[in-house]
Amino acid sequence: MAEALINAVVAKFGKDGTIGILSSTKDATIQNAWIAAMRTYIASAYPKLKIGPIGYGQSNTAISQTQATNLINANPHLLALIPIDGDAVPGALAAVQALGKVGKIGVFGIGDPNPNRKYFANGSLTGLFLWNEVQEGELIAYVARDIYDGTMPAAGGSFTAGSLGTFTVSNSPAPGTIIFSKPLEFTKANYLQYNF
Repeated sequence: MAEALINAVVAKFGKDGTIGILSSTKDATIQNAWIAAMRTYIASAYPKLKIGPIGYGQSNTAISQTQATNLINANPHLLALIPIDGDAVPGALAAVQALGKVGKIGVFGIGDPNPNRKYFANGSLTGLFLWNEVQEGELIAYVARDIYDGTMPAAGGSFTAGSLGTFTVSNSPAPGTIIFSKPLEFTKANYLQYNF
């Protein structure tokens, strides 16, 4: 997820500058993991890119808008905002629109396409990422069945999940990790194909 977001920013706005991030809270485990992964990836792949201060929107659109406004005002040369909380996406977009920064500051977030349709339509949302929730649900069903049947392999082993293919169990970054896929990217060109 971290690499997909950073690569999208770089592809559109270049690899030199500052990115603002909107998270939900300072103790949001998965979001902190994404931020750490972004920092690691940037350091290795795009050393002229940096992450500026992080705003915390408390999973509230209005608070996220205030936090995004503060980030933009404090960092007038931001390349992009990356809201990594679903409620922060519309908050970041509202801030970008209110400040007249549409097209000047990219917004690349994590969330569902349906709540953000109007932002794709008006061009203020540059990219949105998520997993293919239908296929992820299918994978979870296979994992649950294998665990119940006692056939789930230990770390290093692989299993097949029907037409989804073969997956490997690893202990990185945590014990029993299964990497599902690269994130699904929603853009202005494809968001109408998805209904969730």
